[in-house]
Amino acid sequence: MEAGRSFDLFELDAASNNGVDAVRDLIERAAVGSPGRTKVYILDEVHMLSTAGSNALLKTLEEPPDHVRFVLATTDPQKVLPTIRSRTQHFEFQLLSAAGARGPGALDRVRRRTRGGRRGDRVGRAEGSRFVA
Repeated sequence: MEAGRSFDLFELDAASNNGVDAVRDLIERAAVGSPGRTKVYILDEVHMLSTAGSNALLKTLEEPPDHVRFVLATTDPQKVLPTIRSRTQHFEFQLLSAAGARGPGALDRVRRRTRGGRRGDRVGRAEGSRFVA
């Protein structure tokens, strides 16, 4: 996945693709599933979506296909449409120091920092970003 060659991980740069057509295309692609596989869609800078684009995404976020997970990333959560914010879980990520992420007990420190979240291996990759999933 990290090499960008996974067919199950997709990213949409909402700053550049912020209109209703880009969101409708994403929804159409999300509807098609592969047996036993989960698709993950990352919408980066989701606060940049137009109001029409956000509204087009709303129904799919409320009732996503079983095989789809959405990760909405933003550095400005108050600009995300309130109806989307009210229907999603919020996780705030912060950068761990290099010393805090290595050595004995590192995994325990990550778990404490993420309040037990299972996404601890991703902490530190997006300083100051807020992820809404």
